[in-house]
Amino acid sequence: YQFHRKAPTPREGYLVLFLIGIGLLASLPYLNTGLKWAIDLCYHLIRIEGIKDGLLAGQFPVVIYPEALHGNGYLNCMYPNLFLYFPALLRMVGVSMADSFKCLIIVCNLATAALTYHCVRTMGGSRSASLLASLLYCCCPYRFTNIYARGAVGEFLAMTFFPLLFAGLYHILIGNRKKWPYLALGMTGLLQTHILSVTLAGIFCTVFCILYCKALFMEKRILELAKAALLSLLLNIGFLVPFLDFYKNGNLWMDALGMATYQECSLNLSGLLGLQTTGDYHVLTLGIPLAVCAVISLGYLLLEQKKKEEDCFIGYLFLLGVFLTFMMSGHFPGWHMMKLQSLHLLLSNIQFAWRLLGPVSLLFAISGSICCFRSRFLKNWQRPLFVALILLSFLPVSRFQDEDFAYYSDRDYTVGHESKIIGIPKGDNTVVYPYEWRPKNTTDGGISTDITLSDESQVTLTGNERHGLTTSFQYTCKTEGQYIEIPVIYYNGYEATDENNQPVTIKAGYNNRIRVLLNGDGYAHTITVQYRVPLFYTLTAWISILTAVIFVIYRRYPYLTKKKGIQSC
Repeated sequence: YQFHRKAPTPREGYLVLFLIGIGLLASLPYLNTGLKWAIDLCYHLIRIEGIKDGLLAGQFPVVIYPEALHGNGYLNCMYPNLFLYFPALLRMVGVSMADSFKCLIIVCNLATAALTYHCVRTMGGSRSASLLASLLYCCCPYRFTNIYARGAVGEFLAMTFFPLLFAGLYHILIGNRKKWPYLALGMTGLLQTHILSVTLAGIFCTVFCILYCKALFMEKRILELAKAALLSLLLNIGFLVPFLDFYKNGNLWMDALGMATYQECSLNLSGLLGLQTTGDYHVLTLGIPLAVCAVISLGYLLLEQKKKEEDCFIGYLFLLGVFLTFMMSGHFPGWHMMKLQSLHLLLSNIQFAWRLLGPVSLLFAISGSICCFRSRFLKNWQRPLFVALILLSFLPVSRFQDEDFAYYSDRDYTVGHESKIIGIPKGDNTVVYPYEWRPKNTTDGGISTDITLSDESQVTLTGNERHGLTTSFQYTCKTEGQYIEIPVIYYNGYEATDENNQPVTIKAGYNNRIRVLLNGDGYAHTITVQYRVPLFYTLTAWISILTAVIFVIYRRYPYLTKKKGIQSC
């Protein structure tokens, strides 16, 4: 079997350069020597650092950050973290925190530009329409706000995969059904970045499946939908199993971040359509380019005759964007909607109405770009509009050009999470380690690095040491009923053994630190407390990894699964 690959044409070369340019333009605020303050930046930096420390401590997958909270440990698996392994690996080979985080941003921007172009192209968009959609989405104001003002790593990473989601729906419902993996990959990207975005994606999928229920069943496209669902499950079971296990059995604090209600964070329509290039970093707007795209889409759908089924799908994308825009506005009756239990759960988890700006930006970018280059009325205006929208998309970047704040003179730190983020300026709203995902009633005031003895007259500590997730100490105890508390938060998975490798009873003590019950026989004993990643966590992680490997091999070398192809090799 032989591969025949054509040499890239000059046009394809320019296309690649244009997409790289889009990604670098979106990364411009980080193409300098500093790392600016953002609301959640410190938290995500310590997530990266925690994964690095967990890997060095021998964990896979990383469930506990061993050095977090002054060495007491902090749970990791409740927040999707797959893509943070990349900067964590950079940290392991000596790259600074600032530069490892910047590498993540640059790769994310390049991937967003490329995926958006590819997905719009495969949905029937011309090269020009696909390039325009890529630029408008990659450089939309809300995406910049997420990256450079909010530091919302999960949310801006999730925005990378929404194009795959809608491209997958397009192909399963009306397009080339063999491209059903787009949907599975889109859902996988969302599941591995931002749980809330998965909820929104599920709603979008439900709406489109209802709209195209006839095609699903009459044309048997539901089989491709089922394949996408199964592949998504297998690719993500390594994350879902630990997440659901701790969610159900971990007795965790889960409502500490309920800071706002949906309707309190609605937006004025005039603000949604505006464009700010100076002032507050936290700008919540669609911006003029996307507003123009919405007008183009509306005009095309109302005034021009549609003959293709693709036009109908693009129209549904536009209408979904319009409805989500209405949901963000103060005219949406959110207070009344939240009286219904199901809608209360959805809207309260969204927290901020303006979070819908992400999918709305993509929906208007796709529909407006495609309609612009399909419109008969705009045929003579396509190039001027293309250039004008490109120039307007450059403006939001200027909001984030400021002096360097952190990692200017000292770009690397090596001791403890808190000391490693000293160089990052913090605002009043900065959250480093939230209460979320700690065992209930675990407070900052009770965090300690000291070992506590129940009764110093009865218990003698003769030595202790700690390496990663393992703590060992030696003691003698004169009476029964005594205990020692070590500075490690008690999560499910910690175990203790004595010098004979026999299990020792542990439980949650003061402020949920691990309390080890002692043997009161008066002899010297050695206790080892360590976290063991449950076997089924590791097995499910390998299931996801092997599924990904098999999928890549199958898609890259499909002839391997065909008898004729194998023989020809």
